[in-house]
Amino acid sequence: MMGFVFRLIPPRPDFMSRMSDDERATITSHFAYWGELLAQGRVAAVGPVSDPAGPYGIGIVFAEDMAGAEAVRLSSSRAGRGQCR
Repeated sequence: MMGFVFRLIPPRPDFMSRMSDDERATITSHFAYWGELLAQGRVAAVGPVSDPAGPYGIGIVFAEDMAGAEAVRLSSSRAGRGQCR
């Protein structure tokens, strides 16, 4: 297994502090998805980064290859309904 790092970029700089109710529901399912992967041992770490240049998330994924890591990323996008890129 190899480790792959994903930087999860929100749709706008103030996303975490000014989410709509729909966005909050979406991001809750997004966090749940990553939490499941963490519990399964498929992710080494996941969480928010408070960068002064703009907040983002980070996920460190274990996969056999880039295709496997991309599959996790694509599923993450579906869980977040495209809220992050």
